[in-house]
Amino acid sequence: MPRIKVKNIKIIDDYYLDNQKAYYDLNREINQWLNSKQFNKIRFTLWADFSPSEEIIFLIQTDNTYLKIIAWHLWNFFDTYRKAEVALYIPEPQETKISDYLKSQNKVKVLAIFGDNVGIDIQKDRALLEELPDAEVQILIQPTRQIFSDCFWKQNWDILFFAGHSETKNNNGRIFLNQENSLNIDELKFSLRKAIDKGLKLAIFNSCDGLGLAQNLAELGLPQVIVMREKILDKVDQ
Repeated sequence: MPRIKVKNIKIIDDYYLDNQKAYYDLNREINQWLNSKQFNKIRFTLWADFSPSEEIIFLIQTDNTYLKIIAWHLWNFFDTYRKAEVALYIPEPQETKISDYLKSQNKVKVLAIFGDNVGIDIQKDRALLEELPDAEVQILIQPTRQIFSDCFWKQNWDILFFAGHSETKNNNGRIFLNQENSLNIDELKFSLRKAIDKGLKLAIFNSCDGLGLAQNLAELGLPQVIVMREKILDKVDQ
């Protein structure tokens, strides 16, 4: 037993040291790049036009997948401008209609989908949603594809929330409703367009590898999308 214990500790230490080195290497290379001469004009403009005390949204607009997942927040510019935040910007292809019905609503209507949860804990997500003030939350646990799609036609929603597993392949996002069923955004596009026309304003995906979901939903005209860019541990997801 002592040998096994020592071996496990060494593996953990090696894993930690390898990741720590990768972090410092990435940090150094990002700052060497963004602090190089080719970015002088951008840096000087930022310093001249903004104060460190201001709240700033730093929007990144690009079609390059690698630039979308880069750790922009490691740039030492944000060490001084601590109220600045980084977000990806995807232009809307068309103007989004917001129905008069939703404009008159007092409560925010949330459709919460809890999909395949193998290996992850989604109970905290559910507890937080159920405690939301001034919100009407409908929760579906591992629904079928048909039930999920029908929800967008039968009711109006302000926010779509999903917790579970997702992935991006070839810039296309996919969510896993349960262990047997999954959906990509293209399979839901007619239902989602209907929901957007009826007032859907925001989608939140508490799931891994969601850049494809954000891109696909933006192309449909959804105003705001929040996703996890990479595969992450469940503890981080909480």
